[in-house]
Amino acid sequence: MLFCAATAFADDRFEKTSNATVTYEGGTVRIEHRYGKVTVHTGSSNQVVVRAVVRASDEELGKSVAFHVNNGPNGVDIRTSFPSIHYHGTEDMSYAADIDVAIPERAPLEVTSRFGSIELIGLGAPVEINNRQGAVMARNIHGGKIENSFGAVTVEGTASDLVVRNANGAVSISDVRGTLSVTNRYAAVSVQRVGGNLAIANSNAAVSAIDVKGPASITNSFASVSAVNINGPATIATTNGNVSASNIAGDLEVNTRFGLVKAEGVRGNLTIENSNGSVSASEIKGNARVRTSYAPVFLKDIDGGVDVENQNGVIGVSGLRGGCNEIMLKTTYSPIKISLASNASYSVTAHTVYGSINTDFPITVTARSSSETSQSLSGTIGKGGCKMELTTSNAGITINRE
Repeated sequence: MLFCAATAFADDRFEKTSNATVTYEGGTVRIEHRYGKVTVHTGSSNQVVVRAVVRASDEELGKSVAFHVNNGPNGVDIRTSFPSIHYHGTEDMSYAADIDVAIPERAPLEVTSRFGSIELIGLGAPVEINNRQGAVMARNIHGGKIENSFGAVTVEGTASDLVVRNANGAVSISDVRGTLSVTNRYAAVSVQRVGGNLAIANSNAAVSAIDVKGPASITNSFASVSAVNINGPATIATTNGNVSASNIAGDLEVNTRFGLVKAEGVRGNLTIENSNGSVSASEIKGNARVRTSYAPVFLKDIDGGVDVENQNGVIGVSGLRGGCNEIMLKTTYSPIKISLASNASYSVTAHTVYGSINTDFPITVTARSSSETSQSLSGTIGKGGCKMELTTSNAGITINRE
């Protein structure tokens, strides 16, 4: 297919506009391009309409840029060919080509491009994009797969599942009606309003996920993770970055190192594996299990059992709201402080080395030992029955009345 072309000259620069129209007979629309922007949108007919603009520093150079369009029952192929530039002295020689393509709404699309941006608007069939050294922008597309590097990826609205693979470019995605999978590195990932499951794998940049209708799995390193309004269980793993999670409609599992963890409003069990980072959690409907070191742990308003192991960090627990749930708190070189309701009933075992045991509750002691270096006691608060074990060293244990 030959293009109809028009040329123009301005300020010693060459410009050429080319146009072509072919009938879409089915199959996939495939575009292979480089050195310029690709724009693809829905047309108003069963035709593929191509408009291309070439800009060059030299007329001969600009005229050597060619566009090729071929159509058949397997689809439409659009390809751009460029010359090799040979520099002579200090002469500045350059060229670029932008193409605008209108396709039928239900035509699948494949685009391969380099050194230019891609914009997709209102496409009703799956897309497959492979780009390098340029941004990708998609609005109101069906879904599909987008691969990019060294450029941002922005998607605003899909009717189905979406997969995004990027590197060295920010990813911003909103209003995905299906599942979403994102991989990136060295740039931030921001996701809002996902209609299905979410999976994000990033490194060396922040991750934010808000309003996800299904389960969420997020991995990261050397940067923070934030997850808000997840309508299902959530799993978060990172290193050297803070984690914040709130309003999780299922179990929450967090695994991190050298970062703060904050969890609020978990309607399931909470499991946190951390080291060298503090942990704070509140409004947990299930059990809370925490492991960390060299940082404090503060838990409040827990409906289930509590199991905390810390090293060289304070443990503070209050607002235990469930029934007879097991409480296990253990640390070293730091105090333990637990606050109980006035009608609490526990079978208590407390032990400390080089510290004291203090309580606001009368305890019916069944066993006690004391020496110059350690104190231990076993007994009941109220009617007893619910197991509580408190262990520390080089610090005290305090049981307060709320």
